[in-house]
Amino acid sequence: MKDTNDAISVIWKDLKNANLNITGQIYKITRAINSRKEDIVINSLPMAGDSLQRCFINVNAYVNNLVVTIDGQNDSSLPDTARLKALTTAIISVLEDVSAADHYYFVASQQTLREELLNQHYSNIRLEFYFINN
Repeated sequence: MKDTNDAISVIWKDLKNANLNITGQIYKITRAINSRKEDIVINSLPMAGDSLQRCFINVNAYVNNLVVTIDGQNDSSLPDTARLKALTTAIISVLEDVSAADHYYFVASQQTLREELLNQHYSNIRLEFYFINN
């Protein structure tokens, strides 16, 4: 039987082998607490099943907000939508419809969310992941 750590490691390896051009790191489970860089964090929901095990993997790609001046005041609450789009597209191109002898996965959904405390937004790419146990 495999567990969620095995699935996260598969995704981590696939992303590490890609040239994603980020300023930060690719992390398993959680990111460094004070990071303000473009990090990718891979975590999961529970795994279920026996011969065919299934779980959902979250790939969260963090991007710093834009800094704009509005009425003479700096504002850093707006997402850098161009960078979010570019990074999301690059990640999906690596993780879309992947299969191997003992596993396969595909992109199930994507959304952009706000990380208010860090003045960042992130793209949440959710994968549906299966291990095939023979």
